Amino acid sequence: MLSFARLDIQPLSLGSEPATSIRKLFMLQGQACALAGSAGLYKAYQLPSGKALTLRNPEWLMLGPISSQGLVASLQGKTVQVSDPGRGIQQDWADLDFNGGTMAWNPAGTRLAVASGNQLYLYGTDGSKTSKPLKSQPGTMFWLSDNRILVLQGQPGSYEASILDPETGNTSALNGAVAAALKTLTVIQPG
Repeated sequence: MLSFARLDIQPLSLGSEPATSIRKLFMLQGQACALAGSAGLYKAYQLPSGKALTLRNPEWLMLGPISSQGLVASLQGKTVQVSDPGRGIQQDWADLDFNGGTMAWNPAGTRLAVASGNQLYLYGTDGSKTSKPLKSQPGTMFWLSDNRILVLQGQPGSYEASILDPETGNTSALNGAVAAALKTLTVIQPG
């Protein structure tokens, strides 16, 4: 049985920023946050308090998926780059065989999955690196738990979904009801 608790909606105040300038929502160390601004001038805020976060390079939050630890992953051509907007540090983590791909952080923010070509690359914040072959290139990935990544392929309204085991590279089908519901999903990329 699915139930929803009542949500209390409060007006959002982000200092001098109008709430309509929110560009990205993300979680940082268990706290909901928002990135607001435009034209390269960005500020990050805790929600719902509106307290500004102190980041050296908040614009880096626009580059790609944000880990729960505040790291941002991006693909620069064939290079996987990880940035720390809080400390102002960017590092190249790896060079891939193919341009482009899709990326997702694990819930703890300690491992990054990168699917490029027909390979799944796993990079750890501890320096670990592994790769596994994939049957096909995922369109979008959402890391659900340490051993489950939701993979979506196709276009909105006709997604094909499966669960990917990041340790083996094997995929398994979703049950029929879940798969049918995901076909009509509108994807909003998380942080």
